[in-house]
Amino acid sequence: MGQDVKHPAESATAPGAEMVGHALLRLSARLYRLQAEALEGLDDPLTLQQYRLLDRAEHGVRSLGEHAWLAKRRPSTISKSADSLVCRGLLLRAEAPEDRRATCLSLTPRGLEALRSARSALDKLACWLAAGMDPEALSQALDGATRLYERAGTRIRSPR
Repeated sequence: MGQDVKHPAESATAPGAEMVGHALLRLSARLYRLQAEALEGLDDPLTLQQYRLLDRAEHGVRSLGEHAWLAKRRPSTISKSADSLVCRGLLLRAEAPEDRRATCLSLTPRGLEALRSARSALDKLACWLAAGMDPEALSQALDGATRLYERAGTRIRSPR
């Protein structure tokens, strides 16, 4: 009685872990902003969600439902992004051959070019972020970032 009850996650953290966590949260916000600015500055500007939709379509993800599941978003949210890309001539939306009620998404030649431009801009940003780091620091950063990415993936919830 009278003792402070700690959350289970708090008892497993080392001193300073909360500070590191907050620094990572601030960094993620800044990185998101840098990515958004890189994509907004393209000849064919994209949002991050639109970029991911084009990227997944190129990798064979055709249905809105599959896009929504991968993005952990509602199909209606993905549909709005797809509609925007269709209107801009970057994406084709057609009836799925196996089910007339389903939609099949595919890139147009212009969409493929927009995707290539976006990847180039993000590659430049990635190089800028890592510039000046020695090989040991790069290796540690890659290892830590990969582990955090995988760990965060287990915490992301699907939409209701």
